[in-house]
Amino acid sequence: MQVIPPAIKKILDIWNIRGLVILSLLLQTSLIFLAPMRKRTSKKLLASVIWTAYLLADWTANYVVSQITKNQGKDSEPGDLPKNKKLLALWAPFLLLHLGGPDTITALALEDNALWKRHLFGLVFQALAGVYVVVQSLENVLWPPITLLFVTGTIKYVERTRALSIRSVLRQWSKKNLMFRYTVYPLYLVFFAGIPEFFRVLWKYIDRIFSVKTYLDEFRFVLREPLTKNQWEFIFYELKDKSRFAETPKVAKKLSWARGQWALQDSILAEIDTLMCYIEKVDYDQSLLLWHIATELCFQEEEGGEMENLSRESYDDREFSKIISDYMMYLLIMRPKLMSEVSGMGTIRFRYTKAEAERFFKGKHIKNLRDMKLASKMVLSVNNDIEQILVKGNQSKSVLFDASMLAKELRNLKESSNEDGKWRVLSKVWVELLCYAASHCKATEHVAQLSRGGELLNFVWLLMVHFGLADKFEINKGDARAKLLVGK
Repeated sequence: MQVIPPAIKKILDIWNIRGLVILSLLLQTSLIFLAPMRKRTSKKLLASVIWTAYLLADWTANYVVSQITKNQGKDSEPGDLPKNKKLLALWAPFLLLHLGGPDTITALALEDNALWKRHLFGLVFQALAGVYVVVQSLENVLWPPITLLFVTGTIKYVERTRALSIRSVLRQWSKKNLMFRYTVYPLYLVFFAGIPEFFRVLWKYIDRIFSVKTYLDEFRFVLREPLTKNQWEFIFYELKDKSRFAETPKVAKKLSWARGQWALQDSILAEIDTLMCYIEKVDYDQSLLLWHIATELCFQEEEGGEMENLSRESYDDREFSKIISDYMMYLLIMRPKLMSEVSGMGTIRFRYTKAEAERFFKGKHIKNLRDMKLASKMVLSVNNDIEQILVKGNQSKSVLFDASMLAKELRNLKESSNEDGKWRVLSKVWVELLCYAASHCKATEHVAQLSRGGELLNFVWLLMVHFGLADKFEINKGDARAKLLVGK
C-alpha cells in the first residue's frame, strides 16, 4: 500500500525542485520590495511577513542546492522521470545569488550579525556544492554561464558574510547564571515553594523574557499619531537656531546636552531662577517626570472654556507640549533600551509617584480616576508648604507634589509681547529634553530602531547630526570642525 498516491508523487517529483526555485525567487523579490518598508513603519503584520520571508529564503535556497547536487551525481534509473540536468546545473549557482541575499536586507536584526560564523560555515559547503555542480557540467553546453553564475554567486555570498562579520556585536553571556536562573531555580520552586508561588514566579519570568505585559500595555495605552507639519517645523527651527552658535565642538556639546537651560535663558522670564531648579538640581529622569506631570496639570486646568482665551500660537504650543510630554514618558517606561543611558531611577520614581497618586486620590475619595480635570484640580489644591509632607513624607522618591509646585510656577507665566508664555516655554523645554535623550541614546539602539520603522527620537538624532549638534560624529581637521549647514 502506497502512502502517497502515484499521481501526487509524480507531481512532487516533477515540481519539487522547479517549485522551490520559483518559491525562492518569489521570496527574494518580496524581500527586495518589502524590506525597505520596515524602516518606515512599525506595523506588526508587515514585520511578520518580512520575518517569514527572511527565514524561508535561506532555507529554500539551501534545500534546492542540495537536491540539485544530489541529482547531478545520480544516474537515471528506468523508473525515474526524465530530468533536464543541463538546466538543473544552471539553477545551482543561480541559487548562490539568492543565498547572498538582496541588497535591501543583509540581516533582519542586530543579533543576526553575531551569527556570521554560521554564514561562513554555510558559504564553504555551498561553494563546495557549487564546485561539484560545475565539474559535473563541464560536458554541458551551458558551462560558460554556469561558471559565471557560480563566481558571481560566490562573491555575493562572501559579501554578505563579510558584512555580517564587520557589523557583528559581540556579547558575552554567563551560561552558568542563565542555566541556574531559568532551569534550576524554577524546579526548586516547584518542589519547595508551592504551586501558587511557582505560577506567580513563572509568569514573572515569562513576562521578563517575552515582555508580555509591555505588549499588552502598548495595545491599551499607546496611540500612534504622526506629528503635524507645524510641529516638525518647530523642532527643525529650534535646532537650526541652536546650530548657529555651535562653532566649536565644546559649544555644540553644551547645546546638545542642554535639558531646558537654554530654553529658559532664551526667554525673558522673571521666574527663571525658580524654574531652573527643576532642571539643574534634579536628575534627568526626575526632571522628565516633573515636567510631564506639570505639563499635564496645566493642560487639564485649561481644558474646556479657558481654551477660548488662548491665541492660535499658544494653542499650537499647548498641543505640541502635551504630545512631546506624553511621548517622552512613553520612551521612559515602554522603550527603556532607547533611554538606558539617561533613564536612571526613572521606572522606580514612576512607580513611587503612581502609588502616591493612588493613595492621595483614595484619601480624597475620588472614585472616577479617569476624570483627569478633577484629579488635576485636587493635586493643584494641595498646600505645598504643609499638606504635601503629610501625604508624601520626607524620604519618598515620588515627584507628584514637586510637579504641582512647578505647575503653579508655570501658571504664573503670562502671555505678553515681550515675554514667552508658559506654553512657549514648555514647548522649548520639551524640545531640549527630547534632544538630550536623542544625543545620549546608544548609536546601536538608534540603528536597530530605524530598522523597525524608527521613532521620533531617532529622526531628531539624525537632525542633530545634520546640524552639527551631535558629538558622536565629529570630524576634526586641525582646529576646524566639519559641520553641515542648511541654507537660510
